[in-house]
Amino acid sequence: MLIFFKKYFTKKNEFLNQKNNDNNNKLRSIICSIYLCYYTSLSNDNRREELDINLGQILSETINNKEFIDEMVEKKEKMIDSFSDFLKREQEFFFNQFKLIKGIVKNNLFMENIFSLFISIFTGIPLIIIGERRKIGLSINIISNSMRGKYSNNKFFQLFPKIYELYFQGSNSTQLEDIECLFTRAENSLNNLLKKKEELGIISIIFDKLGLTYNSNNDYLQILHTKLDNLSKEKNISFIGISNNSLDEAKLNRALVLS
Repeated sequence: MLIFFKKYFTKKNEFLNQKNNDNNNKLRSIICSIYLCYYTSLSNDNRREELDINLGQILSETINNKEFIDEMVEKKEKMIDSFSDFLKREQEFFFNQFKLIKGIVKNNLFMENIFSLFISIFTGIPLIIIGERRKIGLSINIISNSMRGKYSNNKFFQLFPKIYELYFQGSNSTQLEDIECLFTRAENSLNNLLKKKEELGIISIIFDKLGLTYNSNNDYLQILHTKLDNLSKEKNISFIGISNNSLDEAKLNRALVLS
C-alpha cells in the first residue's frame, strides 16, 4: 500500500503541475496507509476521535520540518490541524474529480467510501464494507463508471487502469464450486483482455451479502479465505465484500475494513 500511495502522490503532483518531493510523498503515503489500515475499521466515533488525537500528536511532531512546511506553502495548502484533517483533504480532492448527478450529497462518509474503494481496487488488497448496501452500491457504481482508463472523462482518472466489475450475490445456497467459479471468471476475463489486446484493467469482484456465509449450510468459507489470502498474488484482480452485519475475525483479518 505504501508503494501505491507514493506512486499516487507522484501522479497527483504531475497532474497538478506541482513539484515532487520524495520525502514528503513518503510521509503523506505513511499517513494514508495508517488511516486505511486502522482508522477506517473503527465504527465507534469515540474510538476514532481518540486515535485521531494520538496520531495527530505524532503527526504534528513528524511534519514539523521546514521541507514539508515549505511544500505546503508552495502548494497553498493550509497547515494540518489533525490526522483526520489531512485525510479529509485528500479524500475531498479525489471526490471532486467525479462528475456527480444532481441529488447526490457530498459528506464525509461518502468520501470515505469512495476513497477506500479506490485504494482497495488498485492495490489488490481485499476490502470489506459493513453498512447500508444502497449507499455502498452507489459508491461502487460512481467509481467504476467514472474510472474507465484512457477513456475516462477526467484526465486524472486517465492515469489509472479501467475498472471492470464482476458482481456476485451470496446466499444460503452458495456452494464451494460457486466461489471457485467466481475467481476463475475473474482470471478468464483478464486473459480475454490480453487476447483482444485491449487496455488491461482491474477486474473488481463485488461480493454482495457476504454476511450470509453465517447462515449458509455449505462450508465454502475455507476456500474463500484461501482466495483472499492469495489475492495479492493475482495481479489486476480486486475483491470488495459487502455486508449489513459485522463479520468474524477470520475474514476481517484478511482485508481492509470500512465500518
